[in-house]
Order: sequence, then structure tokens, then C-alpha cells
Amino acid sequence: MKDQLAEEGEPSLLDLVLTNEDMQILDIQHHAPIGKSDHDVILFDFKCYMNYSKQKAQFAYREGNYNGMRQNLTNSRWKDRFVKSVLTTDKPRVEHCWNLLKTKYLTLRDQFVPKSTTSSGPSWKEKWSFPIEKPERDAIKDKNKKRRAWMSSMSLLDREHARLEYTRARNKVRTLLRKAKRLFEKGIAKQCKKNPKGFWAYSRSKLKTRSGIAPLLSNPEDKETIVFDDKGKADILQNQFSSVFTREQEGDIPRLNIRTKTNVKNIHITAEMVLNILKYIKINKSFGPDEIHLMMLKELAGDFAELIAALFNMSINDGVLAEDWKTAFVLPIFKKGAKNLAVNYRPISLTCILCKVLENIVRQTIMENLTSQNLISNKQHGFVTSRSTVTQLLMYMDKCVEDIADGNVVDAIYLDFWKAFDTVPHRRLIGKLEAYGIEGNILNWINAFLTNRSQVVQVNGVNSKPASAISGIPQGSVLGPLLFVVYINNLLDNLHSTWLLFTDDTKLFRKITSEADAKELQKDIALLEEWSRIWLLDFNAGKCHVLTMGKFENI
Repeated sequence: MKDQLAEEGEPSLLDLVLTNEDMQILDIQHHAPIGKSDHDVILFDFKCYMNYSKQKAQFAYREGNYNGMRQNLTNSRWKDRFVKSVLTTDKPRVEHCWNLLKTKYLTLRDQFVPKSTTSSGPSWKEKWSFPIEKPERDAIKDKNKKRRAWMSSMSLLDREHARLEYTRARNKVRTLLRKAKRLFEKGIAKQCKKNPKGFWAYSRSKLKTRSGIAPLLSNPEDKETIVFDDKGKADILQNQFSSVFTREQEGDIPRLNIRTKTNVKNIHITAEMVLNILKYIKINKSFGPDEIHLMMLKELAGDFAELIAALFNMSINDGVLAEDWKTAFVLPIFKKGAKNLAVNYRPISLTCILCKVLENIVRQTIMENLTSQNLISNKQHGFVTSRSTVTQLLMYMDKCVEDIADGNVVDAIYLDFWKAFDTVPHRRLIGKLEAYGIEGNILNWINAFLTNRSQVVQVNGVNSKPASAISGIPQGSVLGPLLFVVYINNLLDNLHSTWLLFTDDTKLFRKITSEADAKELQKDIALLEEWSRIWLLDFNAGKCHVLTMGKFENI
């Protein structure tokens, strides 16, 4: 049968199985039928695996004694001892100050936050996917009661009557549950803007498959190099994420012409600025390598705001970040394609929350300067206030519909960069920030923020080997999107066609009325290729497309 299919050009059973993206079926053997059977015998190894997690203790932050923490800080006069230690230390003061804060937070956590034993392993108990109120619970009890009466009925007449009673009770339960589910899902839909995490959590619970990390191939060309253990998968993903980094050559780099004479050099951070951010911080975000939970930061914001502000000013003035702030836990997120290939996963970084607070302040300062002078292109709709995918699409459709309605043809070029955030070269980015008026302590701090970073990939809580991030902007950081917008801001300078941007996704389109219009569009594409070569961001040819809209006979 296998040979016959191969001769007809169809894939064999072996080929079909080897395309299994999870690679759970291996070592397939084909044998002759047993006895007089007309069915062939196929032997194979089935890699059946399941990750069982042992019970582990987690901190129940919602049950923490935060009044006790505040009392402890007051009685111990820890703030005074902190200031004295910072003033008298001969160690690097940013690192020393951070270690004192971190140690105190973790000490308070260990003392005042209880632990709860949980397990992330499989649960065999059926759980309702939506809350059930008292009317539904009473109806379920009544249904169960009538089912027992039906089963215990002796005479035929009583049995038939009991069955009808049970059927009515069952139908009532089904109606009530369906109604309750509709109301529950309607409530989730109404709250999806305020609580998107709840919406997506409920959506994922309905999927038949999970988007975890499948067994990975250490060598994509060899089907036998499948890796199942979490440490091996983490190392494979680390190698993949590290392989895309851009290596800038030593020596001179391209320079962007100065865009403004108004410069931003320094920031003075006050306790009020820190307090305003920590008071409204969302506590359901994941913490980073420092293990400081957001609920503790929010609850103790008034007690630590002054000290945190002092730490931030030290970091800005010295141009130095604590080592923890430059370390990222990378979580791989599956995008699309074969799950057994590491190239199909996207890295998302978890960094220290306090560093994100400082990033937020730096970002606000830079953004205010850029927007007040209109330095960000009005064609950029990503990560810019009052702009979005909707505003970009409205502008795009308005222009295209106008041209097509006049009987013309519009050619649109859709462009996408390859690993855009991961491949931004740091020296070129710093040069562009200088051109946009970012200087002094702020520029030095951003340079320290970008360089000498390290990352560790985590798979099911298991860490990979550490690696240096020699290029790129951490995905998941607060400052990163703005830095990328600045880097790509001059992408479409000097183009003659109409263009729009959403972060790195680019649309280039033009009304085509003659051969000269087509040549102009081609010249603009050549200019984009030249920009890509100079600024070391490569286009992803597989995701670049051409779309022609309108009547072809008018070309």
C-alpha cells in the first residue's frame, strides 16, 4: 500500500505521521498482515507524556497583613537606617540602594504574607465554567431527587410517572443553565474593555487545545532530535531567540540630521510622581526576577515612595541600572506554524516592576517633548496617543475609496520587518535619540537600559542557560515601544507615494494612471530597501504583499 501511494505521487502513511507537529508518534514499522487478515500491521512508539507538577507553596498576597507591614516599618525606623546606609556606603550606590529595598520587601513578604499550597497539575474533578446561583442549585438537587425516585419505582405506572417528572426537572435545569451561561458570557463581553484578561481567560478555557510549549526539534532538519523535557526546550528557545540579534560593526555609524533644537537632558523624580503611578498600578500583572509582587508595591506605596524616588534619581543621575533591572525572564508565546519549531515562538520579557515604573516616567518625559514639537510622524498610528489601527484604516480606506470611485487603480504594497523589535541596533538607536533632542542624563540612562542586558527563557518554571541580549528592545517593557517608534520614524522620509505606519507594519500605496506612476512607486520601494540596508532592519519577504484595487482595464 505504501509503495502504491508513493508511485501515484500521494504522501505515504509514514510521511503523514512525520508531519505531526507535536512529534508524539515515532519509530514506525510496517509488517505483513496476521493470518488471513487483509489489514497490514503497523508498529510505532507513541510518546505519551504529561507534566505533573508537585504541590508547591505560593504566597497569598490578597490575604497579607499590610497593616502589620506598615507598623513594622514605623517601629523599626527602617527608613532612617536606609538613608544612613546609603550615605555611608562605599559600594555602587544604585546597586546598594536597590538591594536594601528588595531585601526589605522580601523580608516583609516572608513575615506577613501567608502561604497557600496549590498545584498546577491536572485536575480530574469536573468544574463549572460559569457561576451557579441558588435557583440553579435547587433545580439540580430536585432533578437528582426525581431521578432517584424514578430509579427506585417498582410498578410500571409509578415508574412511567416518575420518568416524566424527572424529564421535566431535567429540562428545567437545562433551560436555567443555558440562561445562566448566556448571562455570564454577556457580562464578560460587556466588561471586555475594562477586563480583557478575564475575557481571554474564559476564551482559552473553551479551546480544545492549549498553547503551551510542545516538544521541540533541536535540529529542524532531523526528526529524531525531538526534545521533551522543559530544560531542553528552554535551551532550544534561548538559542533561537539569541540567534536573531544584530551585530553592529565597529567604527562610524550612520547619523540622522538634527530634528530639533529643544533638548531634554534630565528628570527630577518626586515622591508624588512615584506615588501616583503605584496607586493605580494593576496588580494582576506578573512580577519579574525581583519577585516583588505588585500588590505589595501598591499597598506600601505611601511608605516607600520617597525612597523609591531617591533610588530613581540616583539611577538617572549616575546613568546606572541595578543588575536585576537588566535581567529579563523570557516567556515564549506560540505564533503560528509547526509547534515543534522554535522559530515559531515569540519572546515576551518579564522585567522588574520598579524598573517599569521608572521607564514610565522617562517615557512620559520623552513623549511630551516629541509631541509638543510634532516630531513623531502623523502617519504613525502605533503606540501614539489618540491613534490606533482604526484611525489608520479610516485614513487608508478614505484615500483608496476616493481614487477607486473616480475609476482609477490603486497599487498597495504591504511591508513587514523581520524580527523588528529584536534586531534594532543599539548604537544607531542612540544616535537617532540624539537627533530628536534626547541628551545628557536621560540619554546615558537609556544607553545603560539597552546595553549589557541578559535574558533567561522559562518553560513551565524551568530556566534556560542565560544569554546576553546584544541588540533589540525588550518586548514587554514600557519604554520599548516608544524607542522603536523613534527608530523607525524616518523610514518613509522623501517618499513620493502615500504611506501609513502602525509600529513596523507599513502600507505604501499610490494611484496608478500611467507607467510613470508605477515607476515612481518602484523608486519608493528602492528607497525603502536602501533605508533597510543603512539602519540594519531587514524586511521579511514572505510577509510582504502587493494588492491592486480598481478596474484593471484602466491601467
